[in-house]
Amino acid sequence: MTHYAEKMLASFPEGMKIPDALVAFFHWLDTQNLYRDFDGNNGNARALIDAARDNYLLYAAPVNMEDAKSWTQSDDPAVYNRLAPFFRLGGNGTHAALWRDDAGETQIVILGSGSTGVLTANAVDFLRLIAIGYEEYSFPDQYDLTPMEIYEEEYGDGDAEEYEEDYGEPKPAPPAPPHALRDWVCRTFDTTIPDRASDIVREVADMDADTSTDPFWIWEHSLDKWT
Repeated sequence: MTHYAEKMLASFPEGMKIPDALVAFFHWLDTQNLYRDFDGNNGNARALIDAARDNYLLYAAPVNMEDAKSWTQSDDPAVYNRLAPFFRLGGNGTHAALWRDDAGETQIVILGSGSTGVLTANAVDFLRLIAIGYEEYSFPDQYDLTPMEIYEEEYGDGDAEEYEEDYGEPKPAPPAPPHALRDWVCRTFDTTIPDRASDIVREVADMDADTSTDPFWIWEHSLDKWT
């Protein structure tokens, strides 16, 4: 077992079932030399999903149980050990986490600033999701758009020279998908990568909604932090 994969797997709470697809993903990150070590990240190491993406909005990192305690606002291991944030999804601190549901099964959930709930039906779908090529996944209301459509909404569809004349700075490069990750996911799991996140993700629950049928939303709202 390689160093990064070993560190990732050892960081999950004891007894939590880690999907085989995620285990394979952690090994793949290691073989691609995407492992990085950073000061100020609670002693954790990060692994980028693409060497060309150096903005660090998307990365896998060993689980820090202090994050689970903070999210659940609980010091009870029976509560916080059911949640394991392992992948940063965006600049506002949104994470994907493994959650052990009431049946003891592991689900992948999103922990966002305004959204919370089951993110994908399984781990392969999670890998398909992050392989689409968004700059970040913090805003589920953008999941109906492709990465290029989001880019054009933000920066316009004019050429780079026109943009620089208007704004006095170079136009950011358009989004490029993480090609190596896409190829690996398709080959390893005999699947395809869709154009937009909404082809994978069902509706994500609103954290502040009065009610929801999402099982993670229901569990989270049963915690003491909501009473």
